[in-house]
Amino acid sequence: MNSNNKSILIVTDVFPFPANKNGNTENIYNLIFQLKKQFSFKIDLLYIGAVKNIGSERIGELSKMCDNVFLRNLRNSKFIRFSYFTFKTNFDLKENYETVFFATFLSAYTRFNFNLNAKFILYQADSRTLFYSKLPGIKNTLRYHKFKCEQKWLFSRFNSIIFVSEIDEAEVNKYIGLKGRSLTVPIGCNIDANAANKVKHKDIDLIFTGNFHYLPNSHAVIFFLNTIIPRLILLYPDIQVYFVGRLPTQEMAAKAKQYKNNVFITGEVPSLEEFLLRAKIYISPLYLGSGL
Repeated sequence: MNSNNKSILIVTDVFPFPANKNGNTENIYNLIFQLKKQFSFKIDLLYIGAVKNIGSERIGELSKMCDNVFLRNLRNSKFIRFSYFTFKTNFDLKENYETVFFATFLSAYTRFNFNLNAKFILYQADSRTLFYSKLPGIKNTLRYHKFKCEQKWLFSRFNSIIFVSEIDEAEVNKYIGLKGRSLTVPIGCNIDANAANKVKHKDIDLIFTGNFHYLPNSHAVIFFLNTIIPRLILLYPDIQVYFVGRLPTQEMAAKAKQYKNNVFITGEVPSLEEFLLRAKIYISPLYLGSGL
């Protein structure tokens, strides 16, 4: 079929504007932007969440990219698990979409509302069970088994499931036979080789980048500052370590102050590439999540 005739519905419990609010909003916004830029698909967005917090200006901005923006009010996104009993079949939408793309794990629960002859795709990103399998304590063990049951139950309802790393994909395949229905789409930053060769002086010894609103990233920084940086400073008193990315936590800032001559937290920067080019070594102190 010609791409001009294709229609896609994006389902989300996260309103993707402004795009820079967090990693989820950025992912959804960029998906819509790239689909519109590269193809001529009809793209509708269905937001299920607290409508009163959105505002007409944000809806208007998103409507510039989407053909239609549909809103279904839900006071608390956690209640989306019961959407089958709350909303009508197909959420009372009349379009017979060819593809329905669920942009978050919670939005996957609305799959049961749809009775369409469509391809259903879930952007899972990270495996929830991989996250909690790394954390100690009985509560996290219970969460692990909870998400294992949820993922087994939900994933069987989708034609395709997208992860951001092969590690996450492999974790889920341990207990769910996805049988070719999974796909890994890595995330990262491409560095221009010519620009890299022109850099003569690298003043950053170690660098770690990410959106620190994402819990595994902020945990990684705290882990590094608690256990690794004290030892490194003993060996290399002048070491320069940079944590670059938006939404650093207050805990990160407080810890960094203890090493104000060695540790620098930049917040959001205009060009990530600039900092990566200045760095000698890229570190990844992640012990939760993945996505490298």
